[in-house]
Amino acid sequence: MNVKQKTKLVIKLWHDDQAESPCEGYGWKAYSFSRHHSNQADPLTIGFEEDEDGNTAPDKELQAKLDSGLAFKLSYFEHGLCAWSLAGEGSTCRWDSVSNGGLLVWEEDEDGIGAKTVEDRTKDARAFIDQYTEWCNGSVFGYTIEAFKVCECCEQDVELSGEEADLDLPSCGGYYANDVEGMVCDMKDNIGSDWADYEAVFKEENGFGLADEAKRLWKGE
Repeated sequence: MNVKQKTKLVIKLWHDDQAESPCEGYGWKAYSFSRHHSNQADPLTIGFEEDEDGNTAPDKELQAKLDSGLAFKLSYFEHGLCAWSLAGEGSTCRWDSVSNGGLLVWEEDEDGIGAKTVEDRTKDARAFIDQYTEWCNGSVFGYTIEAFKVCECCEQDVELSGEEADLDLPSCGGYYANDVEGMVCDMKDNIGSDWADYEAVFKEENGFGLADEAKRLWKGE
């Protein structure tokens, strides 16, 4: 039996409570109009103006961004967990949602957004706000790979160092719960092209069901 067949990989999934907000360094930034949120902003400081009657509306610069897909009004829903969405697209409830809860703005140079049409920018913004919602709800995870062999004397698992297993044994965080597939792909890349030669066992610190999904994706199901 070769070294790979003798080596068992234990892949532990853990909650990443140190993950940086996706608003940092990406381009899009989400603002909330609620004083209860850490990203709260006064609408008058981010492009809205007030008329004589106290009503607020986008100023000319913000309206141009809204028209070109460089800014989007946001709706907000909260019932246990929170859910941000582009205005008019999310869950609605008389008590648990607001239709005008915040604003999403592209804050880098327009050339850096990649998407050039309003339709494509809308898709990009929608994907970002879904990821931002995951972050707000703490649905960010990481993995640690450990290697073991069975002791020939006592038949118990004995942990191996990366050098003993001839493997890099990384510990990586910052993965969102809606992208378990991407996390599993990175695991395989870190192990190498012969990842399928190893027995893999998935364990999870929290009961979110990611281990079962990761195991299924590992097997290509």
